[in-house]
Amino acid sequence: MLGGDIGCSSLPPHYPDWLTCMNSGTSIASGVGQALVETTSDRGRRPRVVSLVGDSTLFHSGLQTIIDCARRDSDQICFVLDNSWTAMTGHQSTPGTPRDLKGDRIEGAVDIPALLGAAGVRRLFTVDPLRVSRMRRLMMRLLEEPGFSCVVVRRECKLQVRRRGAAARWTGVFGVVEERCRRCNRCYSVLTCPAIDKLENGQIVIDPDLCGSCSLCHQTCPNGAIVQVRVRAAEAGPRRGRRGGEGEPP
Repeated sequence: MLGGDIGCSSLPPHYPDWLTCMNSGTSIASGVGQALVETTSDRGRRPRVVSLVGDSTLFHSGLQTIIDCARRDSDQICFVLDNSWTAMTGHQSTPGTPRDLKGDRIEGAVDIPALLGAAGVRRLFTVDPLRVSRMRRLMMRLLEEPGFSCVVVRRECKLQVRRRGAAARWTGVFGVVEERCRRCNRCYSVLTCPAIDKLENGQIVIDPDLCGSCSLCHQTCPNGAIVQVRVRAAEAGPRRGRRGGEGEPP
């Protein structure tokens, strides 16, 4: 079961089982996890509860719940989605924002993993969400371990990176090699990246103006049909990958 709270961290295409007010993900998950401790699913496995909380919500009202969950060893996996900004209300900074809009380091920024450790969280992990294989291995491991675990998923909001002008004049975005594409729709229906679109004939295309160069589509595609291409950041229109040369992944 998956629980979230209102905010950009809980607006995926695959909706959670509950989505209400700020900090509802972790707090409701604590009660649900306790209720499910002695139950089993139809497949004979113990159901697990996963909760989502953003970094700004953590500072606003989530830390109190996590302290209690750590003390009681709540049976859930809590993902703290740390993008360094309060994106849902206009990208205000949080106590954990490490840099300002100019890119200068902010002194005294709160380190979330250190804060959670001080709050009593014993099973604590920090991961990069763009490392899909590592994320998957960690998730499968934690699903088999009872008790309370916290995973800090850390990657700065892409909008802020672009606003700072951190993107180069030439940017490596991704495109689809039509000859390799088997139209399995994994990138379109499972990943559901807003830069990926499907034409009327079923062909998958990637809009370079929306592509964030994160490589998740490349890692998700089972057929090697999505590769990195080199285009101008301002170039518009769907982009097809090419065989060989700069169309191959780095």
